[in-house]
Amino acid sequence: STVQFLSMMDQVLQQLSGFLTRELGTFLVVGKSKPLVVHELICRLGESNKQQRSLCTLFAEGLGAYRRQAWAEAVEKFSEIISSSSHKEDGPSLFYVKLCEEYREKPPEAAWDGIVRMVRK
Repeated sequence: STVQFLSMMDQVLQQLSGFLTRELGTFLVVGKSKPLVVHELICRLGESNKQQRSLCTLFAEGLGAYRRQAWAEAVEKFSEIISSSSHKEDGPSLFYVKLCEEYREKPPEAAWDGIVRMVRK
């Protein structure tokens, strides 16, 4: 299944070097009890360009801010990605901008762990 593949991919990425990847976050999928760390494989590190490396750096900063519940900072980082000419339609950044804006309006519970819970398949 996709969930098993993603779990395996996280384990494989921890053992490999030489690839540019972007952590997309930790997700709990419907029907599963264990959250998964999801990564996007961008390219071989030696073949990466400045835009791709910048994307990964900014996204990691945004994800860090999200996990600290620094909603405004997270929105700023993800919006910076979207405002670039090469990443206007970056789905993960658009997703987190919306999620952070929702949390800014209605903060999560005190025991919030940063895991994105997927309520639908």
